[in-house]
Amino acid sequence: MKGKRFETPEWQEGDACQQCGHPFFWNVRGIVGAKTMGVRRQHHCRRCGKAVCDPCSTHQAPLPCLGFEYPVRLCAPCHASLQPQDLLPMACFMDSKHRIVKVDIHEASNTLLTTGNDRLVKLWELPNPG
Repeated sequence: MKGKRFETPEWQEGDACQQCGHPFFWNVRGIVGAKTMGVRRQHHCRRCGKAVCDPCSTHQAPLPCLGFEYPVRLCAPCHASLQPQDLLPMACFMDSKHRIVKVDIHEASNTLLTTGNDRLVKLWELPNPG
């Protein structure tokens, strides 16, 4: 839990994709002006926060430093600028096999206590932070 995490970027808004300029479906004037037939929904790149269309945000990758341990949507420029160290996980995953209703961590001893709704209490030894 000592890893350096950063705040996620503010999501930007717009009537058109901030990568290709294609208007989003609610921008009727932009669609008519561009004489396009297809409509596009707005999505957001989780790394930079830009408003992008689906064709401009086809990439996915985990961003542990922003709190995303599982793959999330990225625009092409953000995906291209990723470094191998950006993808290293900052969390460890454990299979609890029971419903957990409360979790407590004791960082000094590197232990985790879970309590289940079936009154099952488990004490977990966490791996040492690398």
